Amino acid sequence: MISTKYRDSNLIFKKLCFLFMISVIFIACGIITETKHDSIVFMAGYKPQANLPFAAVYVAKEEGFYSEQGVDVEIRHASSGEHIPLLLAGKVDVTTADAATVLKRNSDLNESLVAIALLGRTGQQGFMSLKSSGIKDVKDWEGRSFGYKVSIPPEYFALLSKEGVDSNQIIPIRVGFDPRILTEGKVEILAVYLSNEPNLVKNMGHDVSIWDPSDYGIPTLGLTFVTNDTLLENKKDVLVKFMVATIKAINYIKDNYEYSLDIVMKYAPNEDRSHMSYMLKTELEAARKFRPLDQSKLGWMEDYMWEELVDYLVQYDALNENVNYKDSYTNKVLKEVYDR
Repeated sequence: MISTKYRDSNLIFKKLCFLFMISVIFIACGIITETKHDSIVFMAGYKPQANLPFAAVYVAKEEGFYSEQGVDVEIRHASSGEHIPLLLAGKVDVTTADAATVLKRNSDLNESLVAIALLGRTGQQGFMSLKSSGIKDVKDWEGRSFGYKVSIPPEYFALLSKEGVDSNQIIPIRVGFDPRILTEGKVEILAVYLSNEPNLVKNMGHDVSIWDPSDYGIPTLGLTFVTNDTLLENKKDVLVKFMVATIKAINYIKDNYEYSLDIVMKYAPNEDRSHMSYMLKTELEAARKFRPLDQSKLGWMEDYMWEELVDYLVQYDALNENVNYKDSYTNKVLKEVYDR
């Protein structure tokens, strides 16, 4: 005679086996599945560092903001300008580019770049001299030497025009990207990226004077998040999720600055922390330089900003006058972000 205890144990065992078999069948049939995330490939336009668009993506990924949106983000970095061609080829979904670059490539090369968010409400380009040079304002540039990287930026001619300075009285010299050309006395004024070289030269022990063209009413714009028109149409919902998390990360950086800087350093371990902090703070300020009639929303773009930028670039022969700037940016993604 079989004991009651044995029968109960046998019954439990059979039930467990039954449940196990049912689970196996469900999994095999696809009834039990893992949550599938969308994917995005983001390529920063330069090496790992604290540019705000880069830092926002680092923080959003590390803090799980993308996972909250159901998006897996792969982060890559450009080394030699390959980010735009890869975006246009569909190998990258989002990258970064200066607003003027977006306009110029669409105009000159008939490309289909579309800015979906603007994080530099004023431009990256500025000018710098050593205080020891005795140069106090733009009018003092006459009779001096001016160093530029590859080509003379249009901000230079606009600034001279605003201040009534004759460009023929200044000696332009192509110098490349090393700011020591200024400290070594080979030039007296230098074209710089405002979030970068001024701090590098200060760290070399020199006091500097800085000119930001936007302070003179010159309509400049800075870094944008960029996709292309095909990706915008086919992956708009995923781009919205990407930007929801990225905007959240920018606000997080503001409120958790030092910890966010720790995350940046994880991606850029060979960079100087204090310099990364200078870069990040400078670009955080530029992202919030709202004008009185602007909608005070991070990343949001006003039509007049692009129209003024085009007019100014055309005026100084930096852009084809036939460009349709309305094709180069859209608030469609951010509208859905802020409507949530």
